[in-house]
Amino acid sequence: MARLELRINQDLASDLEAFAQSSATSKSEIIRRALTLYALARDEQQRGRHLAFVKDGQVEREVVAL
Repeated sequence: MARLELRINQDLASDLEAFAQSSATSKSEIIRRALTLYALARDEQQRGRHLAFVKDGQVEREVVAL
């Protein structure tokens, strides 16, 4: 596995720590999952599809830029 050094601001560092603690996993795993989701969203966007959050059949929020 490749090793990566990452510099992020304190707000993102706090969020990352909270995500890791709340899901009982490592910060590295949170970043791996986030990159996997990013790659999926980017690939679907390149196919002309949209990423949206839907509740009860209604789009509540759409991601327009990655």
